[in-house]
Amino acid sequence: MNPERLQQALLDADLRILVMVVFHLSGDRRWLAPPYLPERDVRLISPEDAGFPPQIRDEIRAAAFGLLTGADPTPKIIDPGDALILEMMRACLAEKVPAEYAPMMREELGFSSRGVEWSGGRTPQVATECRV
Repeated sequence: MNPERLQQALLDADLRILVMVVFHLSGDRRWLAPPYLPERDVRLISPEDAGFPPQIRDEIRAAAFGLLTGADPTPKIIDPGDALILEMMRACLAEKVPAEYAPMMREELGFSSRGVEWSGGRTPQVATECRV
């Protein structure tokens, strides 16, 4: 990617999301702790700076730039699992996200399969024979 275009994209990025990208790529847990935790905001359209002071904004963007342009942009976290994705969502949104959202979010992000997996004694045929 063109470095100038990436710099511009990082200036336009929502910093809540960018912090999660930096954590996902680096695996460094410091990105899930102060001073990198965004302010809680319940407005319909939250400010993209997430309440971070300018120095922290610059640090987040510089870390993202370095990770995205580095020699190995492979994420250090391949699959965060339910517990870590929940911790990430809580950090990103600055609120206590219920644990029930973790499997859905992992599915939405492609970390787990959307395929239906039958369990127990029933077969898929039983489901098609039932009239509702």
